[in-house]
Amino acid sequence: MINFKLSKYATVFFKNIFIYFFSDVFNKALPFLLLPILTRYLSSEDYGIIANYSILLSLSIVFISMNTQGSVEVVFFHITKNKLKKYIGNIFLIISILSLVFLIFYLIFGSMFSKLTMISIEWLIASVFICLAQIINLINLILWRVEKNAKNYSLFEILQNIFNFSLTLLFIIALKMNWEGRLLAIAISNIFFGLISFYLIFKVREYLTFNYNKDTINDALSYGIPLVPHSLATWIKTGLDRLFITYLVGVGATGIYSVGYQLGMVIMIIATALYKAWLPELYGMLKDMTNDKKKQVIFITYAYFIGIIILTIFLYFILNLFIDLFIGKDFSESKIVILFILIAYAFDSMYFAVVPYLFYFKKTKVISSITITTSFIHAPVSYLLIMKYGIQGATYASAITFGLTFFMIFYSSNKIYPMPWFSFWKNNA
Repeated sequence: MINFKLSKYATVFFKNIFIYFFSDVFNKALPFLLLPILTRYLSSEDYGIIANYSILLSLSIVFISMNTQGSVEVVFFHITKNKLKKYIGNIFLIISILSLVFLIFYLIFGSMFSKLTMISIEWLIASVFICLAQIINLINLILWRVEKNAKNYSLFEILQNIFNFSLTLLFIIALKMNWEGRLLAIAISNIFFGLISFYLIFKVREYLTFNYNKDTINDALSYGIPLVPHSLATWIKTGLDRLFITYLVGVGATGIYSVGYQLGMVIMIIATALYKAWLPELYGMLKDMTNDKKKQVIFITYAYFIGIIILTIFLYFILNLFIDLFIGKDFSESKIVILFILIAYAFDSMYFAVVPYLFYFKKTKVISSITITTSFIHAPVSYLLIMKYGIQGATYASAITFGLTFFMIFYSSNKIYPMPWFSFWKNNA
């Protein structure tokens, strides 16, 4: 019989789950509220351009950050605050230099790149400042998360999203702007809150000291660089399909696909909330793991898997009804995207439960190798399936490669840190 003992952190843990869950539901609900508006005031071509710009941002942030902000979440538990201040200062140095490199690149090669992406040079340059602000926001949020300060974390995200939402309504409805109104809202909200994050980190919370240290930079890069291929591969699996659709079918089809994709991702609301609350607890347990704790972790993980499967089935019917009732008629075809995107993100939600072991033991190269492998599979599979089945082919490719990634990560996590996944109910497990 498994002995479940409530730790002294149980109350805080479940309180944080509730706060993160409420925050994520609210923040994800805002884009849902925007969908009926955007799909009525914007054409599918406009929505496709917005989707393509979002893809550019997600790709650029990988190379501007080099994923160094993620190292803060790990070193926080191993170094003093004074050393952490210097560590974060050196991360700021890294992202500042890389932002400058991107600006120079766009100034020199902007016209050529603009022709390839259909995005103006002005918006390419703006993307650098947006990405820099997003990274600073991420560092601020990471610090709150590792401090288990779910209240401030959630409040900050909610305020930023309300600001973004309000600007979008102003620019698109009141000022009658097209896709540029949405991009302008994204730019202003991210940069404004990026400045607030910088002030909070530097002046209020005193987590920032500018003191160049080669070893610190090397440590941050040694954590982040192995994850760059992983992040790039993730982008291939979640963003490249839109470029394929734009090229093979048209930018209007990209807009339709993006609406369905956004709806299918709703399952991540639950997964992200649980991940944010569970990760610090799991890391704390891994420092002093016992057999009883292993059984408890496995039981919780399996219960989570079952919940995700049930939720996927439920959401399939709800989202189809949502499209019929609230989404503009030009986007009704997005219904064919829902099912397999839900399945893909069900696998991704379960991935969150097994990948922390590899992060904790700094096996980021394993994560990268798996993600790169599956992305190499995804790219040609996605292209071929889109050629044959249109936007629905992209959903098939996502379900296949997301599922493959989950099973490979599950296997690797257990190999690095063995757990009695298939015998936890036994007394001697």
